[in-house]
Order: sequence, then structure tokens, then C-alpha cells
Amino acid sequence: MPRKQNWERRDISSFGPKFRIDTNNPQMGGNGTNVYALYATTDNKDINFSGLTECGTYRIWNDRTIEFIAGNKDSSDGVDIVIAGMSGDVTITAMRNGAVKIKGKNIVIEADEDIDLKAGRNININGKSRVLLKGNKCEADGLLGNLVPDSFGALAFAKSYVGGDIISNNFVAGLPNVIGTAQDIAIGAKESLSGGPGSLISGATKLAKDALKTNTPIDQMVDSTLHVLQSSQDFRESLNSVITER
Repeated sequence: MPRKQNWERRDISSFGPKFRIDTNNPQMGGNGTNVYALYATTDNKDINFSGLTECGTYRIWNDRTIEFIAGNKDSSDGVDIVIAGMSGDVTITAMRNGAVKIKGKNIVIEADEDIDLKAGRNININGKSRVLLKGNKCEADGLLGNLVPDSFGALAFAKSYVGGDIISNNFVAGLPNVIGTAQDIAIGAKESLSGGPGSLISGATKLAKDALKTNTPIDQMVDSTLHVLQSSQDFRESLNSVITER
């Protein structure tokens, strides 16, 4: 049975057409009824609302910008603004295409346990003087890049006759196409080495084809991969057959 609404307790104080105070509104919302609400509107119909619900939730809604400014007359080195969550999370979200920006002379991020940085694309760290990574154990895990001690390309051609300078220039510094499946490896190797010395043996074609059929991960292919050279023409034909016959 629905709760009986007591409209006699409600009190509305209106201060003209743009601002009013509403207390004890019996209408049920997502967080219960309102203990009080401050409601204001502009000539352009932009609304500002703040209030307390019976569930204890304090809300501030504003159609435009909200500014928090403090410490203009504070001569100490103390804290001007404090945002604290006593037992739960603190969430800051920028919707649409907005960015979350933190700017200051010094920025300190401190955690009692872990700090996780996750990005859908890139994480860029740029220090004009120095970037220091310090810990009991520092690791870098990846297929390519100058932080990876043995990239896939370097391991694949380690025992071949491909020159170390070619391996260094094309794999250690990072080659975008050499990533993922065996087809990607073939394409990347073709683009990087077709103009230089060296080629793959015909067995590389079979290796890549088998890997394509079984979706073998790159890290499982390294130990059984590619030796010896025939000619640059054989190299291109082998790679073309891998790419076109998938």
C-alpha cells in the first residue's frame, strides 16, 4: 500500500520568481523525500538546485559552471580546500569529451597500497629534467620498444644472418606492424626488410601458416622461429604466400 503523503507539513517560501525554499516536500524521489530544497533559476532558464533528502544525501545540481575558491586571505601554508570520503570512494568524472585536469606547483599522489594507471590508448610521462622509476622490482613487458630487452623481432632473428643494425633499427625502436598474429609478423617483416639484406627460408612460410591456423600467441612462436636466408626474392614470395593464403 502506498505511503500516505502529508502535505500539511510542507512549507514553501518564495522570494520572487527566481528563488524559493521548499521544506518537507512529501513527493518521493530516488533518495526519498526532501527535507529541504533551495531552488533558483535564471532568465535563460538555467537551474540551480541544492537540498537534503530523508536518506541523508546532500545534492548540488547546477546547469552551468560550479566554482570553489578558497584561501584568498589565508597567509599560512595550510590546506584551503578539503575533499574527504570517510568510508567510501571519491569519484570525479568528466562526461562527454571533457578532461580531468590537476595543476599545481607540485602534485603528490599517495596510496597506502596500490596505484593503477589504465588508458584506452597511451600513457605519456614527460619530465623536462628526469623521470625516475624506483622500486624493489621494476619490470617492462611488451612486444616492442626500447624498454623491452628482447623484443619479439630481436628474438626471432637472433640466430639468423640478419644484421644486428637491421634488427636494432626495425625492432628495438618499435615497429607498429609487428604485433599480434603471425600475419602481422609477416607484414611487418616484409615492410622493414624488403629493401635490405636477408630473407626468410621457406620453412618460415609453413611456420607462419601453422600459427595462423592455430592462433598461436607470439610468445609461443619465438623458440621455434626463423633461420637462414635464401634471397630477397624468395623472402618476398614466402611472405606474400603467407599473407594471401590466410
